[in-house]
Amino acid sequence: MTVAPINPDGTIGAWSATTPFATGRGWHASLLLGARAFVLGGTGPGGGTYFGDAQVATVLPGGALGAWAATTPLPGPRGAAGAVAVGGRLYLIGGRDATTEFDRVDVMTPGP
Repeated sequence: MTVAPINPDGTIGAWSATTPFATGRGWHASLLLGARAFVLGGTGPGGGTYFGDAQVATVLPGGALGAWAATTPLPGPRGAAGAVAVGGRLYLIGGRDATTEFDRVDVMTPGP
């Protein structure tokens, strides 16, 4: 994971490394809620493995991230889902696993 400052003129400054999450993945949902970043589900290399975990990290001053930690897992493995944060809740929308395309929305209320 990398972070770069946005300069006063709107350009992006130099990129630097910050804390990576536990397992590399693609097709995950990611979003911010307050000063926390979330990574939800996703797939492993080649898309054959679907993850059902959820990870959270604190956004530090300056934009870097603190250590990633596991939090309550999803109801099951899920990739290619949309996600949005509204009113203190996370909404995970649609997505799929190895055999099913989902037509549901899962709502999570993270603790403080």
